[in-house]
Amino acid sequence: WHQDTELDMVETDDTTVSDVRIINDRFLLVDMSDYWYGGGAHGMPGMREKIFDLETGEELSFSNFYGGTEEELKAMVAQKVKEDYEIEQAQSEYVSYFASTSDEAYNTAYEYTLIDSGNVIFEEDKVTYYFYPYDLGSYADGFKFYDFTYQELFGTDSMVRIK
Repeated sequence: WHQDTELDMVETDDTTVSDVRIINDRFLLVDMSDYWYGGGAHGMPGMREKIFDLETGEELSFSNFYGGTEEELKAMVAQKVKEDYEIEQAQSEYVSYFASTSDEAYNTAYEYTLIDSGNVIFEEDKVTYYFYPYDLGSYADGFKFYDFTYQELFGTDSMVRIK
């Protein structure tokens, strides 16, 4: 369909499966990487994780494992962002955040954090909450990742469904 306007419009939207794994003999996790390009200097990368309960066949989300409130999650993630900002600031002249202070980084992360945003990766020993390029920093700085133990987020030692 590009033949008539090949110089005016070029769009690509690619998705690949980057990993498949099972945690606790119960949860199937499928990690996918996306890349969308619609013109300009660069496209936008994406990532997502599909979670399935092997006992019920249901597709699950983060809220099936997290029993706290959205405000509690926002505060936990924002605190990790603030701590990372302060570490970068102490170690280098370059800080890979748009924010000019750690409190501003906290506030931005708090605003962008949502329970079912899909910005979560489950691993055997941790859960990672991430932000896309441009959420907290430049495209060149890429995704920003913040690790939590299961104990920190869920009060358990592993991935356990509560809902």
